[in-house]
Formats: sequence, structure tokens, C-alpha cells
Amino acid sequence: MRRPPAAPALFGLVLGLSTALGHHYVVPRIYVDAEPPPHMSPTDVGYISVSDYLRHVDGPTWWPTVLVLPLLGALIGVACGLTYNYVSRRHLVGRAIGIVVAMTVTGAAVGAAGAIVSTVHPPVVHIVGVTDSSFAVAPTPDGASFDDTVVDNVPRLDVDAIAVGYTVTGALLGALVGVALVNRRRQD
Repeated sequence: MRRPPAAPALFGLVLGLSTALGHHYVVPRIYVDAEPPPHMSPTDVGYISVSDYLRHVDGPTWWPTVLVLPLLGALIGVACGLTYNYVSRRHLVGRAIGIVVAMTVTGAAVGAAGAIVSTVHPPVVHIVGVTDSSFAVAPTPDGASFDDTVVDNVPRLDVDAIAVGYTVTGALLGALVGVALVNRRRQD
């Protein structure tokens, strides 16, 4: 009966890694000027700068989300696996239903944790304003986001409701993996 805690833990680890990918490519970003004007004081709230275009310099970084989110996912998976073991040993729920529920809860919890981390620590991108006399202004297409206007920017998928998307996607993936595990057991 030692296998079931390993399955949610491994699933949580993999889902945590995919959540780290989502943090890099899906979560809305914070843009920071990499070269603020020298006359700015720490108490100034903002400034106006004129440039021809904005260029991506650095970010979003992979560290520490590529380590934190998979480890957090594995810990959540271990907790769900141990809970599954306890509940199935007491015969409170059938083993097939229990593993599907454990995997679904693992997926939803890892997705929610990824959404919380992404909300508390959104990815940061450093940009600079570039003045170029040969730059020709191109009209911005309708519906373009700020991400689309930064030159050489890391691509970002525009997804609404990150918290709901992460949680629901995690739960659905967990349910699918749980059903696949149950079917595999039945075939063995």
C-alpha cells in the first residue's frame, strides 16, 4: 500500500513544474524600467519618459519558481497520498474512488498554490526606452496588449482568470490521471 502516496507526489511534482512554466509564459507581468533617469529620488512615485520604443532587457526569471512550485506540488501530493492511505485503510471510501479523489484534490491544490504564488510574486520584466532616429512608427493593432508593444519580449499567452484556470485545469488533469491509474490497476 506504499504506491498510492507516490502517485500523487509524482503528479504534484510534474504539475508544479508545469505551473512554473505557466508562471513564466502565462501570468501577467510587471514591467520595470532597467535604466531610470539619474535624477530620480527614492521618494518619487513616477516620471515621464519619451522614447521611440521599449526593448526587453531581462526577465522573467525562472528562479525561484522552477524550484519552489515543483517542491510545493510534491509536498501537496504527499499530503493527499497519505490522506488517501489513511481513508482507504479505514474503509471510509473505495480504493478506486479514493485514488481519483486524491489525484483530483492534488491537482486542484497544486493549481491553487501556483495561482497564489503567481499572484503574490508575479513575473518581473526589465525594459528600457530606446531612442532611434531610424525608427518608423507602426500602428498598434487593435486588441494589442502592452506585452505586444515591447520589442524582443518573451512571448506570453493571454489567459483570463489565472486562479480559476490553474485550479480547474489541475483538478481536471488530476481526475484524468486518477481514472487512468484505476484503469491500469484493473488491467493488471
